[in-house]
Amino acid sequence: MQNKSSITALMSAFGRAYHAEHERFPVFSDTLARRLMTDEEYSAVAGYILGGIDFFAPERKGSFADNDEALRYLVNTFIAPTPLCRTAYCEAALCTAMRTGTEQYVCLGAGLDTFAFREPEFAARYGVWEVDHPATQADKLERLHRAGLAVPPGVHFVGVDFSTDDLAEKLLAAGFDR
Repeated sequence: MQNKSSITALMSAFGRAYHAEHERFPVFSDTLARRLMTDEEYSAVAGYILGGIDFFAPERKGSFADNDEALRYLVNTFIAPTPLCRTAYCEAALCTAMRTGTEQYVCLGAGLDTFAFREPEFAARYGVWEVDHPATQADKLERLHRAGLAVPPGVHFVGVDFSTDDLAEKLLAAGFDR
């Protein structure tokens, strides 16, 4: 991890993975997010979240039967809701947009998003432009390689420092059709 964006991406992926693995009726089931983390990272993030109970829910400290129950509560209450709802909403909106003529998909702040890898036929047909900080993208590419996940045709990684780069210029250089 080289920057805050990469750390945020890892926390989001953990929330999606944990929720998919531990909920009977998940809000959104990201079945690939867990593969982007080592076992050590997964355990470390879980420990970090558990260690943050004084921050997240001090009134609940000591009220859980065990760490698994506490972790499930913390993830489903504080870590996973935003990434799960954002992903579920964006992918539903994307399906609607495709039916009405949209032909390209740009994911800003892609982090460890797995859409193009869960939907490779979509990526090949329409194109997916994953935009994020170059260090975050390098980290993601390494994780994909380690997980044995090939980049589907139609996926474009666009390295952008949002504080200094011109987004439109970078997208056009990566083959986006204005």
